[in-house]
Amino acid sequence: MKQAISAFALALLVAACAQPARTSQMIYHSNAAQVASVPDAVRDGVVLSAVNGGKETDPLWTSEVGNAEFRDALLVSLQAAQLHAFDDNGPFTLTANLLELEQPLVGFDMTVTCRTNYLVTRKADGTEIFNETIVTPYTADFSDAFIAIERLRLANEGAARANIEAFINQFLVVAQDL
Repeated sequence: MKQAISAFALALLVAACAQPARTSQMIYHSNAAQVASVPDAVRDGVVLSAVNGGKETDPLWTSEVGNAEFRDALLVSLQAAQLHAFDDNGPFTLTANLLELEQPLVGFDMTVTCRTNYLVTRKADGTEIFNETIVTPYTADFSDAFIAIERLRLANEGAARANIEAFINQFLVVAQDL
C-alpha cells in the first residue's frame, strides 16, 4: 500500500513539473491561398539569422518559450509559407527578438501575451523592409487541460503560434510592394 501511495505521489510531482513550449505546437501552417499569394520578390528569399530573448524552462517554476524552440517553429513556419531561403544566400535577413511572454501566475483560464519584434532587412544594402513589434494573446481554458502548468504551456504555445502567424500575414502585406 505504501508503495502505491509513493508511486502516486511521484506521478503527481512529475505531472506538476513545468515543461517547455513544444516546437510542434508553435508552428503556423499557411493555407494554400496564402502560399499562392507570396510575391516572387520574397518567395524562398528570407534567411532566418537570429532569434533572441527566449527563456529556458525551469521545471520547478513555470513553462517558458526558449530561443531554440521558437527559432525552429519560426523556421518551419517560414518554410511552410514558402518564405524561407533554401540556403544562406537569400536577399532578405530576418531577426526575431522575443521581448516578453506575459504570463498569469494562477487562474482557470490562462492568457499569455507574446511580444516579439521582427526585423527584416535587405542584405544588399541593409535597408529595413519590416520592423514591427507584434503582440498576440492566447487563452488556454480549463477544458484544454486540468493541470494549471499544462494550461500555461498550451497558452505559451498558442501565443507564440499566433505571433508567428501575425508576423507572416503582416510581412506578406509589406512584401506586396517590394
